[in-house]
Amino acid sequence: MSNEATPAQIGKYRIDRVLGTGAMGVVYLAFDPHLERPVALKTVRRELLASEDRSGDMLQRFRNEARAAGRLAHPNIVTVHDFGEDGDTAYIVMEYVAGHGLDTLLVPGHPLPLSEAFHWLAQLLAALAYAHEAGVVHRDIKPANLLVTAAGLLKVADFGVARVGSAATSSGWMIGTPSYMSPEQFEGASVDARADLFSAGVVLYRMLTGRQPFVGSPATIRQKVIKDTPARPSEIVSVLPPALDAMVARALARRPEDRFDSAAQWLASLRSLAASTAAADDDRTIVTPSAYLSASSFSPALATGGGNPPMPVPSAPQGWPPEVLARIERQLAIHMGPLASLLVRRAATQANDLPALGAQLAAVLPDTARLEFERAFARLTAGLPEMSMITSAAPGARAATATAKVSAVSPATATGTPTASAIDQASIDAVAVKLAVYLGPIAKMIATREARHAANFDEFVQRIEACITDAEQRRRFRHDVDSSG
Repeated sequence: MSNEATPAQIGKYRIDRVLGTGAMGVVYLAFDPHLERPVALKTVRRELLASEDRSGDMLQRFRNEARAAGRLAHPNIVTVHDFGEDGDTAYIVMEYVAGHGLDTLLVPGHPLPLSEAFHWLAQLLAALAYAHEAGVVHRDIKPANLLVTAAGLLKVADFGVARVGSAATSSGWMIGTPSYMSPEQFEGASVDARADLFSAGVVLYRMLTGRQPFVGSPATIRQKVIKDTPARPSEIVSVLPPALDAMVARALARRPEDRFDSAAQWLASLRSLAASTAAADDDRTIVTPSAYLSASSFSPALATGGGNPPMPVPSAPQGWPPEVLARIERQLAIHMGPLASLLVRRAATQANDLPALGAQLAAVLPDTARLEFERAFARLTAGLPEMSMITSAAPGARAATATAKVSAVSPATATGTPTASAIDQASIDAVAVKLAVYLGPIAKMIATREARHAANFDEFVQRIEACITDAEQRRRFRHDVDSSG
């Protein structure tokens, strides 16, 4: 991202804050004044436009994104609302999805529960089946481009490298993310919808095993994708059925003709496999069966985006006191937003005790937020009985019960408990509200952190000011705080 200040407006859209940056440009949270709704607005990097100006190639790719995605109306695809140019800035306007990338759920070394992996894969395949039928190839399927919401909905985003119709089969392009690219993409050969299926196979492998099938430098990954066969998922996670090994092997076949013929065919195969394993003794299953895995649920209305499928709600973990999980969920939501509910429920079915639960949740957070959450978790759980989850198994059934041991964790023995803040909580909350105007949801975490290190209120405000990079925004923030005093 360049060092330019965040614009106040692009086209008719008010710019509120930066959501992120990507290979092509910056993504902003914006506001549509006509329809009065938040939107995501993505721009092309000016330096990229300048470097490609002679051929117009980059701008044409950006137009292709709008043209391709604008033709797609499906509940599992991020909707494109608008495309335009404002001065030397080209932009595309999409629906704003309140959620996170699937990559936030994929903790290295921690496979997803089987039914959860099936749930996400089924939605991805439903989206690809619809897009491919419309002649659109994504070409960059990866977890970061798969947005998930707290309601369990997956949406495919960023058709930034999509090419439409027959243009999608032309040669000479090598577009995508190396770890998820197909052999034909690496070789610059003709690419069709089956390249997306290979990438979806890599996503599935990652969900099932907690590992990437191909790792190393881009050059090393290229060699492995073209020549090597990765280990079978069941060699890494022994409880996985052989039929799943066969499915993954077919998806990751080096020759496109050896893969599934289509996403629709793969989805049908997935439904059959899910039905055959539904009654199996799988202690990793935590999510209720997905509506996408039911053949009867795949209606024409769904296929054309004309209706919303019933979203499965993560089952409440048995044995854990609901009030404890609710408290932890609220704390995690400061960092992860609405996805916190899904993360807590999933971790609670896998963890055997409170320390393990906290460790699993902390693992999904970036370094900047992990320590804050670990300290808050210690505060929240201090004084609670040491809960140990004992799992009893019987064919076709799983039950979990919590037992309170005689020993308890006290505030004195809880590790990482921070010292008391010199600033009262009401003042911290008031400042966090004002800070949120400039920094968004992370404001509360920053205010809490800085309050612990400040000797008085003035020092607290000064520390907060230092977290705002824009000088004009710092001045406005200080004015807001002073005027409220």
